[in-house]
Amino acid sequence: CNVQTCTFDTSQCWGGVFDCQDDQVIPWYYQCDATPDCNNGSDEQGCLPCTNGDGLFPPEWKCDDYDDCNDGSDEANCPVCGNA
Repeated sequence: CNVQTCTFDTSQCWGGVFDCQDDQVIPWYYQCDATPDCNNGSDEQGCLPCTNGDGLFPPEWKCDDYDDCNDGSDEANCPVCGNA
């Protein structure tokens, strides 16, 4: 992934890409990093904050059984199986 030179070989990007919806793609881990990497800023839209303020995460990472926030706030108040 060489975003700086505007060349993008997705086979070089571990884990996939984020589609900016404007004919641009970026490495997936640039999403919700508090720095707009897409020309249209879509990689920072809709991001959710960790409770302790240590970062942001995409909404689809909420309640995914993986702690993305150091304080575990992305996994707090999730429905329990059978009680959703």
